[in-house]
Amino acid sequence: MTIYHKHHIVPRHMGGSDDPSNLIELTIEEHAQAHLDLYNEHGWHQDLVAYRMLLGQIDKAEAIKELQKKPKSIAWKKKASERILGENNPMYGKTLSDGHKAAISKAHLGKKKKYEVAMNWPTMYGKDNPRARKVLAEGIVYDTIKACCDAYGMKNHNAIRYRCKSDKWVEWQFV
Repeated sequence: MTIYHKHHIVPRHMGGSDDPSNLIELTIEEHAQAHLDLYNEHGWHQDLVAYRMLLGQIDKAEAIKELQKKPKSIAWKKKASERILGENNPMYGKTLSDGHKAAISKAHLGKKKKYEVAMNWPTMYGKDNPRARKVLAEGIVYDTIKACCDAYGMKNHNAIRYRCKSDKWVEWQFV
């Protein structure tokens, strides 16, 4: 029995509607190919994620994470910046008291700055780290989660952790 999916000819993320004239029934393979073609033509990241999800390369949770971590467009950043400029900013026209400044300073004591964490990256996540975890992924053992991420072209190490802990991915586990 062949399974059919409803595919939006003009995807909803590009302004397409749920009107029957915009829908077509495709097999799963045809649906995946349609999204790959849309990605190659227009470059929308949503189509690439849909393609990978239809082929079973990622599940719904990973697709959502991938879409959420996607960098925002310049236009989106500009609108967000304009929303808090001037009188729209809750701190507009206010000054902090010395006590408030001292409390903020105290709260930040001992916290590492982003550049300090970035400088420690090789020692924190390399195979020299005594806490590094080995990963068995589809029959191959990787020394670290980062090495596994690199091998599979993943940027988010949480996807590896998810697969190793999930019952759905039986070929993935921590060693």
